[in-house]
Amino acid sequence: MWSRLSVKHWRKAPQNKVQDYSSFTALTHLPFDSEVFGFPFFRLNTEARESLSRDLESLRNLDLPVFGCDAKVSGLDNSDVRYLQEEGFVHVCDQVTFEASPTDSDLRLDGGVTELKNLEPMSIASHANNFKKDRLSLDSRIPSDTISRFYSKWIENSFSFPNKAVYALESGLCIPQLKKDILKIDLVSVLEKRKGVGTRLIGHILAQASEAKISRVEVTTESNNEGAINIYTRNGFREKARTSCLHFFHHDKQKSD
Repeated sequence: MWSRLSVKHWRKAPQNKVQDYSSFTALTHLPFDSEVFGFPFFRLNTEARESLSRDLESLRNLDLPVFGCDAKVSGLDNSDVRYLQEEGFVHVCDQVTFEASPTDSDLRLDGGVTELKNLEPMSIASHANNFKKDRLSLDSRIPSDTISRFYSKWIENSFSFPNKAVYALESGLCIPQLKKDILKIDLVSVLEKRKGVGTRLIGHILAQASEAKISRVEVTTESNNEGAINIYTRNGFREKARTSCLHFFHHDKQKSD
């Protein structure tokens, strides 16, 4: 099993080779995740899953002490989950995607919400450490400092990422991203709970989408995150789909020691 100790070993190991993963069919290399984890990380292309065994074997044959992969498959098809578990994946959680049609509602912008151009490092750290029910935090194999680094870099990159915006209200933060004609709520973090901040932030995002004639807004959260789900349903979101999230970690002790 992959452990915190093995990650430390990996970071101490020299990385002299630049690997070429372009020949892989089922696995797509994720540079952002690889940088955060400190070792090569991939995402499963479910449409090419028949090549997964071959790609995993190719990775094992490379001089890699550690590598990882995640997969998201339909929560309605248990056969996909079973297949991935047979390949060594671990089912971490289920996620729910919600959608709303802001043009169908009478929404108003919230005067307390501001768009940020930057954020102090301490504030970024506070929000990065605020995630406890996300899929990374639910995987006990992933160290807390890695999770914090993941969200810190995610927030930092959002200020320069195309079609993303960062909005703040009191202790709350919301990052939506426009993808084609769909506005996707990328990240929501509220430090002080039960003050209605999350509901107001989401309401403001919907109002903006309505003004911009964006017909659909989507957001995904973990199925056990009742607080987030309540915020979305109060703002008119309805469940669209369920997804099972799985993680795979390979650790070669001989190469990492």
